[in-house]
Amino acid sequence: MRKSLLLFILLTGYLLNGIAQTVWVEPANATINNEITIYFDKESSSFWTDGEAKIYLHAGVNTTAGHWKNVNDAFSNLNDSQEMTAHEGTKVWKKTITPKEYFSLTEGTTVYSIDLKFRNQYDPGGNNETGNFELTLTEAHVFHSEKEITSFAINGQGAQISGDQISIQIPAETDITSLSPVIEVSEHATISPASGTAQDFSSPVQYVVTAEDGSESTYTASVTQLSIAKDIILFTVDDIEATIGDNTVSLVLPYNTSIGLSQVTPTIEVSPEASISPLSGVERDFTNPQTYTVTAENNSTKDYTISITIADPPMLVTSPENPSADQQVSITFNAKGTALENASKVYLHYCVINTSVKNEWIDYG
Repeated sequence: MRKSLLLFILLTGYLLNGIAQTVWVEPANATINNEITIYFDKESSSFWTDGEAKIYLHAGVNTTAGHWKNVNDAFSNLNDSQEMTAHEGTKVWKKTITPKEYFSLTEGTTVYSIDLKFRNQYDPGGNNETGNFELTLTEAHVFHSEKEITSFAINGQGAQISGDQISIQIPAETDITSLSPVIEVSEHATISPASGTAQDFSSPVQYVVTAEDGSESTYTASVTQLSIAKDIILFTVDDIEATIGDNTVSLVLPYNTSIGLSQVTPTIEVSPEASISPLSGVERDFTNPQTYTVTAENNSTKDYTISITIADPPMLVTSPENPSADQQVSITFNAKGTALENASKVYLHYCVINTSVKNEWIDYG
């Protein structure tokens, strides 16, 4: 809450029962954060000067650290920052300052009064300077000027803040017509619209941050919707499609494949806007299962365990598969899973079938 900084003369100098003012300030309800004008009537004091002399203001502030702090310059220095301007001939002199800036006050500093005295252009001492005056203030502080958005989040997702631009990425399925961002701003500042207020982010939304000193900064917040899809939708080797589960992919190659498991180059398709690592078309060793990671547009990830095996051959294979009567035939017997699986020798008992005599046993081998 802002506290008005009221200035008035504590010691000599204010109009009372017709006594002329020596030092006064305008406007009467000025604050330390705003511009004020200090007036000095040299003729109402014992201060001496001739008509050609310049008048200088020597001032500091009374804070929690005591009197005469943040003095504008050394008393012996006569410069533009101290020089006053003649207001009514050479009778009344004035100096316009903004105390916060003139005394280089740190934001948040509590100021109780302004300490000041006056001198002419001659060497100090004797009638060349006045005694001390004090402009007593109601307890007040220098307003803060910070007006930044320090944090901006929607549904727990933090935004990127760059200058006066705020950008945030959220899942594609989110309803952006009613989002309530959680916003943090500089200490002592306020924001409009307020944090937690639902807004339609179909188009950029502007936020105004107001500092304690009344200055403002405007931010523009934009929402981008990103896909969360991160699935393997197709996995093939040599045009043979795999079976795809939630987090698994399994593929069985034919027993007579020419592909070795140590050198497999799969072709992979993933969700739109997603990517996969390792990439599709990159050779891998599938002697053991391999892990692939799919990354969605919103940078979320999903791991798949991919297994490739080679099928066992059938129990009986002939080559050629459908031979003619005058062709030589090679017969392969797969004993795996049969009673002969562990036999040291296997003998073939075969016959031929013709149109006249069926199942005629021809020979033994």
